Amino acid sequence: MVNNNTDFSSLLDQVLATAKAAGIDQRELAQRAGIRPETLSRLKRKGRGDLDTLDRMAQVVGLRLSLVVDDDLTARIEQGELL
Repeated sequence: MVNNNTDFSSLLDQVLATAKAAGIDQRELAQRAGIRPETLSRLKRKGRGDLDTLDRMAQVVGLRLSLVVDDDLTARIEQGELL
């Protein structure tokens, strides 16, 4: 479960925008991802949800969720500012 509403909402917005650009409406996106349209509506409203669900929707529209190194944080750790 992603608890940071802003991050989840931003990712979901990107998935929805990509789907729209591809001509896939939200009902079809939900169905292709194996969720009910009501579930997608709830995710949008609450702004948080399960990463697996978000990942399945992303895959439908040709996107992939991934982690990237936070260079600023890494630099702070290396300089002994954290830990």
